[in-house]
Amino acid sequence: MIDNNIFISSATLIPDMYNDYNIQSDDFVSRFPIWVANALEELKFIQAYVNVEKDIEFDDHRCQLPWDFRGIIDVIINNKKAILKNSAEFNKDTITEKVTTVPTYTPYPGIPNADITSPGDKNDSFNHAPVDKEQPYYYISNNWIHTNVDYGTIHLRYRALPVVYDSIINMDVPLIYNNGPLKKYIKLNVIKQML
Repeated sequence: MIDNNIFISSATLIPDMYNDYNIQSDDFVSRFPIWVANALEELKFIQAYVNVEKDIEFDDHRCQLPWDFRGIIDVIINNKKAILKNSAEFNKDTITEKVTTVPTYTPYPGIPNADITSPGDKNDSFNHAPVDKEQPYYYISNNWIHTNVDYGTIHLRYRALPVVYDSIINMDVPLIYNNGPLKKYIKLNVIKQML
């Protein structure tokens, strides 16, 4: 059953955890918001997201995504709109306009190898449309955003968990549905993370 107040601060679970599980240490509080977000994700709980805009300074071609990040809307790098690249094809050092084909042979009878390609072909390469080497590219891997730009500012618009600032623990914490079984699951999940 859902109470009248739809959302509550997940920080309201912290005093319950001290009382219910006889916790004697404050070490878990700094990691609590991330553990709550991970619990919601692990539960595959349908959560309302909010749109957030944030400027992030970066260097060495990368920066870490915010902890509440749940999906990208768009990325602007040094005031230029960036294009998402598949990480398998992204390599900042080898952006080129020319692609060389590799000879392959068919295992199927009745299809001549020359119809696919052969090492003797004179035309063993083709040209892409020109690549704009000034155009920023990015890809996301392991909670990091990587780019072909050395350093600067990323203006990130993304979907995030709704959060509220809690002045007692001095940090943003996720809002959660005011639902008894959900609150119990989150508390148990945080205890699991502590062990």
